[in-house]
Amino acid sequence: QMALVQILGVFRDYIDAWAILYIVLGFQVALRCSRRGALLWGGLFIASALVTLSVEFGPISGVGRALAYAVIGIFIISYDIQVSQHEDALAESQVLLTELQEAHEKLQVYAAQADQLAAAQERNRMLQELHDAVGQKVFAIQLAAETTRLILEKDPGRSAAQIEALQEQTQSALSQMRQLIGQWRPG
Repeated sequence: QMALVQILGVFRDYIDAWAILYIVLGFQVALRCSRRGALLWGGLFIASALVTLSVEFGPISGVGRALAYAVIGIFIISYDIQVSQHEDALAESQVLLTELQEAHEKLQVYAAQADQLAAAQERNRMLQELHDAVGQKVFAIQLAAETTRLILEKDPGRSAAQIEALQEQTQSALSQMRQLIGQWRPG
């Protein structure tokens, strides 16, 4: 393509628009080549334009025109590169945002599971506490009731005090059970 553009530079009718074709080639080079390769080709384009325009318009006018085309080309190609980099960064940001949203959703699920696990552990702790505290009192009440039955058979006079102690133990167990159950109720 460069040879074709250079051949067009020989025809005087196209000499004013001829150097613009190097800008088009510059876009292709910027997209397809590495940065070093693009700089090498850019230097070759500028040298070719300098030589051709200097021969056609003289050294001073030719160099001025070549530099003007070079500056315009560099500006346009740099703008295009910046736009491409911006679009790439925007696409990457969108991918990162999607990944972040997915991670956020997973964290919400994990938090809900952690809440459920904590509630189950608390319920189990309270059940164990109820079993331990009230279970011992009920066992003590059962022993006291058996003792009261034996006392009632042997010494009915002492049984009234024993029945009163049995009622106190029953009331204490009932109160403790109500207190533990009250802790289970939501705020």
